[in-house]
Amino acid sequence: MCHSRERVFLYPLTPLSLSLSLSLTMTTQTDNIGENVTEEAQEIFDALARTLPCRWKNQEIIVLDEISIPPPYTTPAGGDELFRERIKNVLVHERRRLGMS
Repeated sequence: MCHSRERVFLYPLTPLSLSLSLSLTMTTQTDNIGENVTEEAQEIFDALARTLPCRWKNQEIIVLDEISIPPPYTTPAGGDELFRERIKNVLVHERRRLGMS
């Protein structure tokens, strides 16, 4: 029999806390959906967002608030050169996967 001295505190879910949690989740999800972008653009965004914080600014993908990727989503701009190259490699791989070479 294992005895642990750690205490686990469980907080009860109230309707208000559950509602707040759901609304925050929904806000985050809707922020990740681009408006007036192609399905391929959204898939490129989703691929980047799996590993890096991304957001939409109109039709541009913004990565870590320092790299912008305007349509047609092939050439990142801004930020440091090594970071741009990393983003460009992800874009090339994702476009190839989507058959957009």
